[in-house]
Amino acid sequence: MKILWQIIYPIGLYELATAALFLLWPDGDALLCQGISALVTTAVLLPLYEKDCGGASAGESRARRSWRLAFGGIGASRLVWLLLAGASASICFNSLIGFSGLKEVLTGYEQTAGLIYASSFWRQALLAGVVIPAAEELIFRGFLYGVLRRFSFPAAAAGTAALFGLYHGSVVQGVYAFMTGLVLALCRETCGCWGAALLVHISANLTSLAVQAAAGDLLAGAGTQAVLAAAGALVLWGSLRRLSRGEERPVR
Repeated sequence: MKILWQIIYPIGLYELATAALFLLWPDGDALLCQGISALVTTAVLLPLYEKDCGGASAGESRARRSWRLAFGGIGASRLVWLLLAGASASICFNSLIGFSGLKEVLTGYEQTAGLIYASSFWRQALLAGVVIPAAEELIFRGFLYGVLRRFSFPAAAAGTAALFGLYHGSVVQGVYAFMTGLVLALCRETCGCWGAALLVHISANLTSLAVQAAAGDLLAGAGTQAVLAAAGALVLWGSLRRLSRGEERPVR
């Protein structure tokens, strides 16, 4: 029962904050409401997460401890490979879904995409690209991953990816989120910090937004999507291999 509560309450808090904002501001910008709720949720959950991780080292400031818990396993070379993994995962998985035809046969995707793309590009980049991923990664690769990792890495990776997919609502977004969630969990495990997954998530979302804004219609052909999916998969595989051979992860 305790484990179930530890899984439910971080997601529940985010959902409650979002629902409250939509009730208070029914005619407001949907992406902005989601971004504000993400900021509120992060501000509330981050101290709780850090408390669960134990006390600071001798002479360690609060800010330094927060940075260590989030990004302590990431050096310069890993930073590059994490960003590349996110970009290639975005290209690979979006192309696979486009090639499969799921967007045309299933409902829900267009409505959700419309809410995001209705905002200006820079608002999309800030909120959907950075702010919202921060809240989601703190929840899924922070809290939930830590709970499920007590059992095993496969349980943590599959469990958080499945919950991440269900959380996104529509089938198309759920499939994309599940595949991406597995990559995020692997990066989280390899680097030993939830900030690794955050960097991958930010890179993936910004890549999706940039591709959609710059050349969305030009890449819609089935042949193009097949080539992009294969190229993205190859780069993703290489990035994950290099990450696994990178710096030593910190012992916490």
